[in-house]
Amino acid sequence: ARPPAFTLIFWLIFIVMAVFTVLTIYYFVGQRDRTYRLLRTEKERSEGLLRRIESDLSLAAKIQRDFLPRKDPRVERFDISGLNVSCYEVGGDYYDFVPVDPYRLGIAVGDVSGKGIGAALLMASLRAAFRAEVRPGYRIEDMAAGINDFVHQSSAVSSFITFFYCEIDRRGNEVRYVNAGHVPPLILRADGSLETLGSTGFCLGMFPGASYEAKSVRLDEGDVLLLYSDGIPDGRNAD
Repeated sequence: ARPPAFTLIFWLIFIVMAVFTVLTIYYFVGQRDRTYRLLRTEKERSEGLLRRIESDLSLAAKIQRDFLPRKDPRVERFDISGLNVSCYEVGGDYYDFVPVDPYRLGIAVGDVSGKGIGAALLMASLRAAFRAEVRPGYRIEDMAAGINDFVHQSSAVSSFITFFYCEIDRRGNEVRYVNAGHVPPLILRADGSLETLGSTGFCLGMFPGASYEAKSVRLDEGDVLLLYSDGIPDGRNAD
């Protein structure tokens, strides 16, 4: 028979191990439950933040849509139409129609470097500066130079805008334009030939004091002038 002392020690060790095991399980279960509660709280907070961000982006997208023309202009002898389809909720692509006087209409297309909120804010600044520059008696090359200096002073060093502007006059066939590093617009002639309107200066905001050359091109009946952003060539697939 085992000595009573040995039996007592055995049961004491057994009880201590059992208590230790129970306490260990209780501790880890408590930690697990605490972790689940923290994760649930964080998930709820993240979902609330995501809903707020989505709401803010939706509002920003609406504001940006309001910056764009509400309808296409009606100009004698011309058929004009514009469309913007953003890659994300907001972006940096911009187009505008601005009446200069009873006979002339200014048409602009711009593309801010980058995507998202930052590009959208710079696009809004471009619109304000552009509309402030276009007025009767202005020169389009001076307008481009003025916007260039504004963008350079009011944006980050790495930010720039490609920009194309042309002015049509319903009294004639000549279209005057400046191209600040924008993808070259296309002219599809009535006879099927194709022309491009290349750059006449640096992208807006790249260098202070940059100058721009104004050029002109003739549009005859049946010719099509296409202004677009790099979303068109960037969207091509292997075919």
